[in-house]
Amino acid sequence: MRMSAKIQVELTATQILEAIQRRPRVTPILIADETGMPPGMVRTILVTLTNLRLVTSPARGLYEITPLGEQILKENKGAVKK
Repeated sequence: MRMSAKIQVELTATQILEAIQRRPRVTPILIADETGMPPGMVRTILVTLTNLRLVTSPARGLYEITPLGEQILKENKGAVKK
């Protein structure tokens, strides 16, 4: 994966995590509306975030951020400020 593509994926995943953090138990459509991303892209990234255990799906079509996801966001914000 090219470096710029990797950075774009990381930024996109971070935007999705932030959207879930703001609205717990959120659907992919609401995330897409909030981020401006296509719903299919959001769903694809949610699968990856779920596999990484950064988000969980307590019910079909609903997503919540996990404590690990919260920690990653916190660490990323600290890294950006430095």
